Amino acid sequence: KPDHKNGGGSIVWEWEMLDHVAPKEIAMGNPQLISGSIVKELFTGQWVHLNGLDYDSIKDLIVFSSRVFSEIYVIDHSTTTQEAKGHSGGKFGKGGDILYRWGRSKNYLENGDTILRVIHCPTWIPKGYPGEGNILFFHNNVNGNNPRGISQVVEITPPFDEKGKFTYT
Repeated sequence: KPDHKNGGGSIVWEWEMLDHVAPKEIAMGNPQLISGSIVKELFTGQWVHLNGLDYDSIKDLIVFSSRVFSEIYVIDHSTTTQEAKGHSGGKFGKGGDILYRWGRSKNYLENGDTILRVIHCPTWIPKGYPGEGNILFFHNNVNGNNPRGISQVVEITPPFDEKGKFTYT
């Protein structure tokens, strides 16, 4: 919350990734958690390299991306800061755990193909626009599977059920 009169501001809500990081043995097969051993540090001091986020005020969801992990993540903003530290609470009942992720499946499964590398700037498509509720992001395609190495803007449709909860296949 900005303080326009005196400068600065105060934190009104907080989510910390480290509250949802688990050892590889636990995180594998649990896509709501992030493995602490996905990759080694890419740049000095950058384990994750979060590089973009957007807020959907209608669904009260936050989407953000990790350049290093080559994934986008969706979390529940309806939690309190205390609930966001745990695994229960909020509209989705999952606390601050990852509700949905898309990108590199081998980050949480025993196997899987890597089809994306170096993603940035996820954005919810606003209500009233074509694709409303979908997510757009930029894909650099560094060393990727595109034979020409062309960067892309990718649109995905998150899998919601009729109650607005995420579904998984």
